[in-house]
Amino acid sequence: SGGLGMALVLPFLRWYRPPPGGFALAEHGSPLMHFLRVWGLFVLLSVALGLGAIGAGRSRRGIAGFLALALRRWRRLPRLLDLVERRRRANRLMERAGFTLLLALVGILALLVLGRAAGAIALLLGLISLLAALTARDRGTRFAAGLTALAWFILLGTDVFFLRDWLAGGAAFRMNTVFKFGFQAWLLLGLGCGAQAAGLWRPSEEGRSFRGWRSLALVLIWLAATYPVLGAPDRLAGRFPNGHAPIGTLDGLAFMRGGEYFWPDDAHPVQLAPEYEALMWLRDNVPGTPVVAEAALGYYREGGSRVAAYTGLPIPLGPQHEGEQRPKAPVGARAAEVRRLYETADAVEAQRLIEELSLSYIYVGQLERIAYGDAGLPKFEEMAASGQLDPVFRNDRVTIYALTAR
Repeated sequence: SGGLGMALVLPFLRWYRPPPGGFALAEHGSPLMHFLRVWGLFVLLSVALGLGAIGAGRSRRGIAGFLALALRRWRRLPRLLDLVERRRRANRLMERAGFTLLLALVGILALLVLGRAAGAIALLLGLISLLAALTARDRGTRFAAGLTALAWFILLGTDVFFLRDWLAGGAAFRMNTVFKFGFQAWLLLGLGCGAQAAGLWRPSEEGRSFRGWRSLALVLIWLAATYPVLGAPDRLAGRFPNGHAPIGTLDGLAFMRGGEYFWPDDAHPVQLAPEYEALMWLRDNVPGTPVVAEAALGYYREGGSRVAAYTGLPIPLGPQHEGEQRPKAPVGARAAEVRRLYETADAVEAQRLIEELSLSYIYVGQLERIAYGDAGLPKFEEMAASGQLDPVFRNDRVTIYALTAR
């Protein structure tokens, strides 16, 4: 079975050419204030919960045990003889503690000197959470603290390294690294800090020591909770100024019934209701998986690939990430063919491209007109008049042509 599997995948391995990649040192890290705006709540929780777990820790040996004792007896730290009396082999332990803390301090100072304050914070919090994972009394807290430590070390990595992709060399060279790894760090911090947060309100001596932290945490939680209330309506108003998605529905396309956005500028509005009507017609009337031509555009701001996304039907070229995941030469050639299909005024050339792209339908909506212009669109009506195409759907903004002859 292994040999058969290799034989089946061999053509892919033979012809696939991945784009250049690999890790590289980042020229600069995240600005400190931006970093704190995103991660500030977790910074506070990690410090409070990490130090609390260390101070109440169960360890009696090693650097973690020494720090646990020091935090529990912090009022008596100047009296080092007292610590020596309470610990065996205290001198050796203090040497290890001092060496470990020195290495951590050197790393943090190095990051600060290099202008990576966000990375220094991530390293510090990762070490605190790691010590908490080593000293916590119960398995649940140890596991949660371990998740938190992993998250901070991931963020430290994104501040020092970046994954080289097609954005390398530009101003946004860290964008995908920060996003993709940041998503994972956010989930880990949410699970780790969330599982431990109940300790802040625990009715015990340990819980009472968190009074100051509780107040700060409540303030940050309140500030974070304001975004869905204030930010979401503002975001929707910017994207859909003339419509609002219905409330109380599970229909993920309901926003299209009255929404509107602008691309590539305010002079080009895209009304979603006509597109919604055309897409629903495709879903209800087109069986199988025939190929539908639509504009080869990205989807972040352009709203491209809506036929493929909302109907599941194949299209000649997917969204902009095709150029990131595959060699650019064939992707660029296919994009040029799609562009030529809409821009050419020659019906004979259009018929050749239809056959080359194995098309069964041609979607002409607002994005196609904006991206490719109106100069080449009359040929589709000429082809319809000659019987080559059939306009199977039409409203005031969208026309869908079906191929009637091969």
